[in-house]
Amino acid sequence: MGATYVAIIKGPKEYLAGGMLIQKFEVTDEAIADYLDEAGPGQNEEHAITYYMGDYTNEWEQRFCTVTFLTEDEFNSLYNEAEEVIKEELKEPDPLDEWEADEEEDEDNPEYKIFGLSKKQYDKYNDWRKSKGEVYVGAVGGAYTFCFTPTGIGTIVTVKCADGTELDLTDYNLF
Repeated sequence: MGATYVAIIKGPKEYLAGGMLIQKFEVTDEAIADYLDEAGPGQNEEHAITYYMGDYTNEWEQRFCTVTFLTEDEFNSLYNEAEEVIKEELKEPDPLDEWEADEEEDEDNPEYKIFGLSKKQYDKYNDWRKSKGEVYVGAVGGAYTFCFTPTGIGTIVTVKCADGTELDLTDYNLF
């Protein structure tokens, strides 16, 4: 009765691309029988499997790597969980979720600040931009420049157009 495992090998990038390798590790019935023939009385299949795992691990440890063994069922379970997380991560993010996450980071690190527009400010800017019509400044664009000026009582927000006009988007109700 052989045994199949998944070996997760972690170590220096000189030996492992990306620092990790996942490899199938199998102890065959023949290898177990050979071990039991040579090992003598009192040994069993579990001892044989442990012996071969140790042999396999020693080879990697000589290259400054560590080895973790999982049964195929354990690995498949973890893989399926990871796959679900990856699928969730690949979904299109909701911009409002990112904005809320950025605000949480701000609270954790006062030296880090993200500036943005509220929906009210964006709507005001968008109405102003549409009322101006197209302002051509070249193939790349860049007709509008936003300026965020943090003060002790709030953030002053202005947007300047390449034609020289300016719009104050500051929400003074927050001051």
